[in-house]
Amino acid sequence: MKIETLDGRTARRIALAAASGFPPAYSRDLEGAAQFVSRSGYIQIDTISVVARAHEHALWSRVGALEGDPLKALQGAALQGAAGGERRIFEYWAHAAAYLPVAEFRYCLPRMERVRRDGHDWFSSDGVVVASVLERIRNEGPLSSADFEDPRGGGAGWWDWKPAKRALEYLFQAGELLVTTRKGFVKVFDLAERVLPFRGSEIMPTEAESAARYVDAAVGALGVFAADEIAYGRKDAVGGIRAELEARLEAGRLRAFVLPGEKPLVRYATEEAIGLAASRDGTAAGKGRCFVLSPFDPFLIDRTRISRLFGFGYTIECYIPEARRRFGYFSLPVLATGGFAEGGGLDGRSMADGRFVALVDAKADRKRSVLEVRRLALGDGVFCAPVRSRGLADLAREVGRAIAEFARFNGAAQIEYARVDAPTAAAARILAEASEAE
Repeated sequence: MKIETLDGRTARRIALAAASGFPPAYSRDLEGAAQFVSRSGYIQIDTISVVARAHEHALWSRVGALEGDPLKALQGAALQGAAGGERRIFEYWAHAAAYLPVAEFRYCLPRMERVRRDGHDWFSSDGVVVASVLERIRNEGPLSSADFEDPRGGGAGWWDWKPAKRALEYLFQAGELLVTTRKGFVKVFDLAERVLPFRGSEIMPTEAESAARYVDAAVGALGVFAADEIAYGRKDAVGGIRAELEARLEAGRLRAFVLPGEKPLVRYATEEAIGLAASRDGTAAGKGRCFVLSPFDPFLIDRTRISRLFGFGYTIECYIPEARRRFGYFSLPVLATGGFAEGGGLDGRSMADGRFVALVDAKADRKRSVLEVRRLALGDGVFCAPVRSRGLADLAREVGRAIAEFARFNGAAQIEYARVDAPTAAAARILAEASEAE
């Protein structure tokens, strides 16, 4: 295998230009939303709602605020009196709960088969209850957990599900049931063949076919990747990935390279992606822009990859006891791209390959229509990339604009800053003023 050397700047530009990268290149409509899910491969679903939920946030980051509920529309739901359309996404499991493009259903079959054979990884279910739940849905149509009584009485915690809920989740993970819609955030299940009519006609992919799908997805969504980043968080049908990489290298469909000064880590990208990224000198990167990202955004969900490629060591601390948190409960990374110089200037060079320049711990107070910024770090070199004084005002102004845009998305008419850590007091003032002006 021929291994070349590629500079880190080009590698980062490849990542930014990929389907999950920034600036986004999707039309700001329902078709753009469908393309984002298809090209990125998934949108992670998450329950945390201190700000807009992860799946809503990730979609908004690419296509803006769309009328109605675009994710329900992509599931074929009838909205605002209009007839339901084609189902283009469905709920299942990627590395976590996610919306997936319908074309991915076949490649979920290995996991479904494993769950049917071995049971779920996290909980057990009663076979008698499973059969009873399945029969009720077959006869009565779509049902949620609320439609089943808990014979034990009393409340049950997240990890103390009533028997029927365990059965529903098992049947869902096994592919017998799928989510047809949600009421609020509660899943409503139906028979898989009624949700996706082609269910049952799909053929189990071979290991080689699954490997090809994994690598195709990495080429499209990530652009540049190491072997251990291709199937992030997956463990089903991954055995053929190395052979698939070798075959593509042999055929000239991929190139292998390492970054200078880095411990040996072979990365892969296509000839086309490398050529396009290398040809960009930064002046073609466009106006400098900043983006407030969800912690579960597909661009940065693989923390190891982001640390390796962008030098951004990021941890979401909502799962850590408060006394041990270093920054805040739900910190949102801010990514700068385009015509910023290193340290925030506007000569169109260094920021073209992306820098995580700020971190924001925020909470949406929906009753008051206020976005509470509990803490913001800008260019401190600890929680985000260091920022020099040259051009700092321009970068602070753009970060403020991005936060204001995020506040509007969360229905906030006002932003309250509790703490801003910036290289200068002037930068902190400019950031706050820019967000208020928006």
